[in-house]
Amino acid sequence: MTTATAAPEDHEVHPYYALLPSYITPELVQQERDEFIGRVQDSLTTLQQLRDKVDGVSLQKRHFRVIETTYKLKHGLPKALHAALIAELVAHLWGLHGETFVDIDMELRAVKTLQMLLKKWRHKRRPEEQAEVVLDWRQAKAAVDRVCFATPGHFRAASQVTLQALASATIKCVECARPFFHSTTSTVVNELWIEFASDIKATSLTHCFKSLGYLTLLCPFEGSDAEWEVILASKHMDHRNV
Repeated sequence: MTTATAAPEDHEVHPYYALLPSYITPELVQQERDEFIGRVQDSLTTLQQLRDKVDGVSLQKRHFRVIETTYKLKHGLPKALHAALIAELVAHLWGLHGETFVDIDMELRAVKTLQMLLKKWRHKRRPEEQAEVVLDWRQAKAAVDRVCFATPGHFRAASQVTLQALASATIKCVECARPFFHSTTSTVVNELWIEFASDIKATSLTHCFKSLGYLTLLCPFEGSDAEWEVILASKHMDHRNV
């Protein structure tokens, strides 16, 4: 079980706090941050216990809300805690297919929280730390399949509005996860092409459009339409020359 302490190098005080009244001292700010970090750690522990099927453990809205509030108050998370939260949410949403959540609303909160944590990692962590979080595009694709294309065996009752919100949030979350699909961009592009090439070339079938959609959703290469045409053309020629 991961326990993360707030090391000084993990966090820089946001300039916002320099604008507050003088009676709000750095010590008070640090005390507040430590309190919220403790609550976020409790959220992580609950997620871990839920995955381990510990009796009597229940996930509540506050477990996600405290993570959002911590960032709204301009506090950062310790790197170890931040990475552990990402890993745990990925395990629940992508590894366990969301089955540990009691309802769709709780799963939706988890997806939005994961998206936020991925964004914060990209924007707040040092360049040399970026590669410390690595995600599997295959798990991300399986999550989209389950949520957006009703993979058999994963049906749960919910309103159409909630299901649409979950589908939309899942797509946005996977978009945020793209930069974490490494080891290298070229490796991921090759893997994706191997996965989807046959369907993409069958232009008369509806699978062609679905596979093209997956390729553009999952590929970490953010090129223009013209650059994509060059890539697809080169892959097509490579295939013909094999």
